[in-house]
Amino acid sequence: MGIEMFTSRGFTFSYCRYAVFPQIPYVQDVLHVLLLSDKKDEHEYYSPASANWPTYVENLMLVAAAVAPEALDPVMRCEEVQVRKLIAEAIMVLCPPEAKCLFNNAFASAQKEFKGQPAPSRTASRNELLRACACSKCEQTLREEGRWYKPEDFVARPEEDYGAMVYDR
Repeated sequence: MGIEMFTSRGFTFSYCRYAVFPQIPYVQDVLHVLLLSDKKDEHEYYSPASANWPTYVENLMLVAAAVAPEALDPVMRCEEVQVRKLIAEAIMVLCPPEAKCLFNNAFASAQKEFKGQPAPSRTASRNELLRACACSKCEQTLREEGRWYKPEDFVARPEEDYGAMVYDR
């Protein structure tokens, strides 16, 4: 029982792309709900505004229910790093396809936590984030703006002057 059970039964987050409040839970909020957060970092957990948003709370409890059997197992006794990675994996798995976007801060932080590599920088330009993201919305935006090309769109031709390959579209 755990993440696999939830995914096999078709559970995903409730999500509306145009909502004002965040809907995808953060790892630290799930830790707070499971009572696994450190007291020293208590100010970072569970914002009151999100607590009043039913979709956020619903998704938060879904992640907590998915990871609780493994995170709270007294036999396994997971370290906080392992629990954070488990929560991040659950968030990434339970996200619907339209929420798996680098512009979604909670998903980007979960991806960073799970993969152990930094997400694209907050100082990155919009175009850099659009190119780094693999979601359908960002691909559609790039297509509409005329900046998205498939690798097969490029044809290599030898450059006679410099001996280099030049790619034409």
